[in-house]
Amino acid sequence: AHLLREGTARNFKVAIDLLSKMERGQYEGAEPNRITYNSVLTAIYSNRSLDRQVVEETGWRIWQTMQERGIQPHWAAYNTVLKASLANPSAEGLAKGLTYYKDMLKQRVHLGNDTWYILLQGLLARNEPGIASEVVGDMRRYKGGSLDTLPGRMRALVAKVTELSRYDDMTRTNL
Repeated sequence: AHLLREGTARNFKVAIDLLSKMERGQYEGAEPNRITYNSVLTAIYSNRSLDRQVVEETGWRIWQTMQERGIQPHWAAYNTVLKASLANPSAEGLAKGLTYYKDMLKQRVHLGNDTWYILLQGLLARNEPGIASEVVGDMRRYKGGSLDTLPGRMRALVAKVTELSRYDDMTRTNL
């Protein structure tokens, strides 16, 4: 992960080659684990100097490898890939973001206020109030029906989602 934080294309290649060798067992006793993968994912998605397409492809490959190996990502790794995916303006970015989110629900990964905020903010930034409204519904179910205990910033974001999704619904009805 240290090599990746330095941000050069050369260090990126060296770090990914090193991870691949660890995965193939070329270094005895140095098999990648949850911490290794989470660190690599966080480092590559946080680095803004790398080509975004390469980051997306590499991040997705690492994610798939983790699943194949039965390694459960940490909630912080999910937050990293959610934020990066939803920031990707392509339809694929939205699809991947929703895939990560659904995986969190399926795997019963802890969804804290930071995760909900990343999801809602990312969806609103993409102009997806309908999907954001569905996420608010999930949040209500997850939190036992009440959102009264949310911090002020989260309550304001939920209110914005609700308002925009109502406006979106009215606009679609009037078309």
